Amino acid sequence: MSTTELTHPIMSPKALRVMHVIPTLGPGGAEKLVASLASGPPHSQVTYTVVSLYARSDTDNEAELQTAGVDVRFLNKHSGIDVSVVLRLQRLIRIWRPDIVHSHLYAAKYAIVAAALAGLRTPVVHTCHNLASRELSAADRAVQRLALRTSRVVVVGVSESVSKSLKDTYGLDTVPTILNGIELGRFDSSARPRGGSGFVYCAVGRFELQKGHEYLIRAFAKVHEQLPASTLLLAGNGSLLEHSRQLAEGLHLGSSVVFLGLVTDVPALLARSDVFVLPSLWEGLSLALVEAQASGLPAVVCAVGGNPEVVRAGLDGLLVPPANVDELAAAMLTLGRNSDLRQQMGQAARDGSRRFDVATMRAAYELLYCDVLDGRLHQNTRSKPRCWIHRDRVSGS
Repeated sequence: MSTTELTHPIMSPKALRVMHVIPTLGPGGAEKLVASLASGPPHSQVTYTVVSLYARSDTDNEAELQTAGVDVRFLNKHSGIDVSVVLRLQRLIRIWRPDIVHSHLYAAKYAIVAAALAGLRTPVVHTCHNLASRELSAADRAVQRLALRTSRVVVVGVSESVSKSLKDTYGLDTVPTILNGIELGRFDSSARPRGGSGFVYCAVGRFELQKGHEYLIRAFAKVHEQLPASTLLLAGNGSLLEHSRQLAEGLHLGSSVVFLGLVTDVPALLARSDVFVLPSLWEGLSLALVEAQASGLPAVVCAVGGNPEVVRAGLDGLLVPPANVDELAAAMLTLGRNSDLRQQMGQAARDGSRRFDVATMRAAYELLYCDVLDGRLHQNTRSKPRCWIHRDRVSGS
């Protein structure tokens, strides 16, 4: 749908109107979260529209939203700062008149400015998907810091570590935490045996510095010396993909490292794997890790960000220090050599994944929207939000 088609969607008179604003609807975790939130059950009392700053790119997330009948707009942003996007977004806000503008990633600055210019006093909720010092540039953090002091802006963390980083970065007293959620049923592979005769490690993530692929490939080279029938499956694209290919070639790993590119059927990939590995150098709360847990995979992860909140060390996976090839390899070998431990941890991972149900996440966000609109949540004060659905209980944050 073009940006000039501005007909108002049909809504229940009682429905809250929430406008998500995100840079793109590509394959990342934040984009998946937006698609999951906005394409919720038809009986929901929240009506969503989704605004992508960039042009349509025919992704799975776009298709999911289209299938769910969600109104999606594309603002065709060009690279770099694009002031015209603010004006187009402001026009959408004034016509659609959302109760809440919900921003993600670096779309925050566009959403905050456009909401202010629209003159409707629309509050902005911003979900921080990564550690606050890592998610936005210094200039964007300055904009957000000013907005938190002068505008109706509320920030939310996707893990306790992210919420703490928001408090530290912006001097906030209260930051609600709402854990990312997934459709758990899509990843139930309990009835499907792991295929193949070799042992399979897998990792899912963008080939960028944050995800630590170089350390994983070097660690796997050590693992492969001890377990020569093992294979490493790597799903994802990114700027460091070619560098990673060259590294694997230089380590003479041959066909034992398989670069899969962008994988659309992640449940099938996880179902054919034995161990999930997440070697991130920093992290908010990885949806890929949650999906692996729901699939019953034990995991080896670096103890950064929200990872220790997902993987309970020694119970459903192993935690290692970041950027440490030797310890990463040792943990991978521990799980590779012990099938009983893998089975035990895999079952614990599947049980633990129930904390990350998408319905729980939706309910928490709907409660947050109501608290923001009713004035019950004030950041930069000592007041506490009414309650937040978190870790299968209701708690203050």
